Amino acid sequence: MQRIAHSGHKPRACLGNPKNTMEAWLNVQLQWRFEPGLWVLASLLLYASGAQVIRLGRVVSVLAWLADRGVLGPIWWVVRLAYLAGIPYLALLAGAASPRGMGLSGPDWVRTLGLGMPLAGLAWLLILIGWRQARPLASEQEAPDNEPLASAYRLPVAYWLSAALEAGGQQLHWAFYRDAVIRWLGIYWGAWAGVLLLSLEWSSNPATWYVLRHDPDQARSLLLRLLLAIVTTALYLVVPNWWLSWGLHAFALLGTRAPVGLTAAWRDSPTLTSEPQ
Repeated sequence: MQRIAHSGHKPRACLGNPKNTMEAWLNVQLQWRFEPGLWVLASLLLYASGAQVIRLGRVVSVLAWLADRGVLGPIWWVVRLAYLAGIPYLALLAGAASPRGMGLSGPDWVRTLGLGMPLAGLAWLLILIGWRQARPLASEQEAPDNEPLASAYRLPVAYWLSAALEAGGQQLHWAFYRDAVIRWLGIYWGAWAGVLLLSLEWSSNPATWYVLRHDPDQARSLLLRLLLAIVTTALYLVVPNWWLSWGLHAFALLGTRAPVGLTAAWRDSPTLTSEPQ
């Protein structure tokens, strides 16, 4: 397993060392220019508060008004990408996140091409087969639209762009959390604890629980997102290359044709009862 060095940062705490108490660790995290603690907390709180605000009746009315005028889509993408990629970007500028630890810089391309890409290709194929088994065709008429193993070139260019943006934003967000927790717990346990942190974030959204209870089709998309978080974390432990994870994520969305963008978000919300066309 490749060892990942977080350049420019020394470990602030070691598990099992009695001198490094929780109070000392918390004090260290207040150094927001060098430590990711406050950045992660701000990200979690922003997501949870946003999930609550969007359910307010007045906000729903504003969203419906924007949708009627055809401007909700661009606004939604700007806000979503500002959250997913903006916080990691600012943390990188401040020095609270490591580009190497996130897999953005210094990847081993020989290892990526020789080991990472075959593993990513195998993971992609298994994801598509699993998606096909979990989403059987309802009828022969639906086969061309729902077949996950169909050629991606038939998809609209807008879906290609949406899939690339969605995958890139999600992977930056996930890499930021993973890098932060690796600093605290070490590479192996930190990487998997990063997935738990993502699960905690998603569970703070009431729409997640609504979809899991009432919308099996959309629930499969949520489970696909969790599966991609797990698979790309495992891939990171073998080949810490963010670009490879981005490619796997994007092609998984293209191959499964899972809902991406505003349509998926609109269906996620129990308060938005009509889906924009």
